[in-house]
Amino acid sequence: MKVDKSLKYLVDFLLCALFVFLMLQGITGRALHEIAGVFSVILLAVHLLLNIKGVVSAFKPSCAVKNPRRTAFMLILLLLAAFSLVSGILLSPLLSPVKQLADTEALKTIHSVSSVLFFACVFAHTGRNLPSKSVKKEKNNE
Repeated sequence: MKVDKSLKYLVDFLLCALFVFLMLQGITGRALHEIAGVFSVILLAVHLLLNIKGVVSAFKPSCAVKNPRRTAFMLILLLLAAFSLVSGILLSPLLSPVKQLADTEALKTIHSVSSVLFFACVFAHTGRNLPSKSVKKEKNNE
């Protein structure tokens, strides 16, 4: 199934906008932060499904050998997303299965660091995958 690139770019843009919103927890409050976190997980799942071929190909041995930086970057992105997601759930008074962890300083630090690093990597990934004007001009000339 071929996915329209504009849908992919829309999901990428929404993810980036949502991540900016998530970083403003001091302004928005904890409840909106948690709601935005749930939406970001949903959007991230949609993003991964829309780009499943690229994700799978990045981890094939042939691609990992040819382009180890791409594979490493994708692995780092996925690990940071997992750390951010799991630590966010554990910190949540509503979602946490282990209530004693909800106010642990170490867990807050892990969540903050992994989230900021994930945020930075997502912007780098999105910026790298946006079409350049020269590519658009070349396609229009064909």
